[in-house]
Amino acid sequence: MNRVEFLFNRTFKKAFGSKSSRIIRKIRSLDSKQDDLIQMADILLACATNARFGLEPQSPAKSSLLEHYKRRQSSISVTRNKLPKIDIHEWVPPEQFKYPR
Repeated sequence: MNRVEFLFNRTFKKAFGSKSSRIIRKIRSLDSKQDDLIQMADILLACATNARFGLEPQSPAKSSLLEHYKRRQSSISVTRNKLPKIDIHEWVPPEQFKYPR
C-alpha cells in the first residue's frame, strides 16, 4: 500500500503542481462487503464498466440494476454549475496521461 500511496501522490503533484496542498495522506484496503460506501462505489463502477463495454450480466438482478443505471445515466444532465452529474473517464497509463499545464 505504501507504494500505491507514493504513486498516487506523485501523479497528483504532477497534475496539480508541487505547491498543491491536497495530497493523499493514507491508503488502506477495505472489503466492500463491510463498508456500504465502498460497496456502492463497486456497484457504480461495475455498472459503468458493463455499460461502456456492452457486457450483459447473467443474473436477472444485475441485469435489472444495469438497465436502471443506463436509464438514469441517459436522463441525467448537469448540476446547477453546468457540470455533468456523471463524468466517466477511461484510465490511461501514466506515460500517456496529459497533465494540465
